[in-house]
Amino acid sequence: MNDRFTHYFRKHYGRPGLHLPSCRLGILVTLLERYSEGDEIILSPVQSDSVLASLIVAGLRPVFVDVDARSGNLRPGEIARVLTERTKVRAILTTHLFGCPEDLDALEALAREHGIELLEDAVHGFAGSKCGSRLVGTVGEATFLSISKFLPGAKGGVLLSEDEEFLQAAARRAHELLYRPQGKDRILSPFKAMLRHALPGLSRWRQARRKQESGVVERSFRSRHHPDFSAMTDKRADVRSDALLDDYMSFHDRFYRHPLSGVARRKTLEALDQSESVFLAMKEGQERLVADCPLRFLDPGDARYDVRWFRVPFATNRRDALRDFLRSRGIAVNYYWDSALHEYCDNSQLFVDCTEGSPRPAQWCENLVPLDPLQADGIIAALQGSDFAREAAR
Repeated sequence: MNDRFTHYFRKHYGRPGLHLPSCRLGILVTLLERYSEGDEIILSPVQSDSVLASLIVAGLRPVFVDVDARSGNLRPGEIARVLTERTKVRAILTTHLFGCPEDLDALEALAREHGIELLEDAVHGFAGSKCGSRLVGTVGEATFLSISKFLPGAKGGVLLSEDEEFLQAAARRAHELLYRPQGKDRILSPFKAMLRHALPGLSRWRQARRKQESGVVERSFRSRHHPDFSAMTDKRADVRSDALLDDYMSFHDRFYRHPLSGVARRKTLEALDQSESVFLAMKEGQERLVADCPLRFLDPGDARYDVRWFRVPFATNRRDALRDFLRSRGIAVNYYWDSALHEYCDNSQLFVDCTEGSPRPAQWCENLVPLDPLQADGIIAALQGSDFAREAAR
């Protein structure tokens, strides 16, 4: 581990970090190392589909619980209810949706009371969000941060933990997954890897062909990389063995099959050196959006939060039209979903739905647009005087 990299995360988060090609790989190796097949993990249905796929591949069973109507995060009261009913739950996985902190004190107390672990999925919370005095990314047995989402030029993600023996085991597991040849490619895979590095276009072509062969259905704004969860059911007997891992690793090729090079590490360190200025610019953009964007801001409304929004959420019943309008003006809109995970994964053998038909997850997915604070000025200028602004003023 690079000393400068380690120093940065010890200074800001008080714990060592393992630099990996992606945050997704950090989640996968943590699940494989810390839990046993059949264990249950509580999480929000307003969540990345790659997290759900990692749980399934690791042989675990996702348990979806309801979200808060204002923050979009997990509701501690619902978690408490579920924990009294289910005995196989081994961990709570946070969301920190768009950078808004979970109630870390309440979740940690629940985990301690029931003898389970707390995992922080802080891929949206790297910029310094706090719950009271507690910094997102410093609580729980393991934390996952995505550097590349926040810092231009940075590569990969970080797995943080105070348990250094676990980090060493996770590093060994990640190395094994990154370098192990897959399936029928066990002999040819080293040569194909050389070609992928030499010909970037080949990698894109292989990904497109793999998606077509696996029958992956595009779901408008969903992640471009999500697997077909229903198709995984037939391979549940192969959980933690080569067959299912190979399929998943192949599907997520660009995230898992390229170990970080010296150049990538150097660029990441350079980006970390500039992180404070980037986070300050995000905070200033957030304040301008909240004050001047002519849309209805979804304020979490809780004084315990010090939110550093990764994406600032606004309510709209014309999300797709608003997205297209902003895109036509060169403003990217991303990091939101067409539906909550429990709605489009139609195989009840793979997960447990404890939302009891609540409308809140669907509302968070369907009726909001998360805006990039670093594009605040362009967004405000584009929306002023528009039909969307007039509708919001009614």
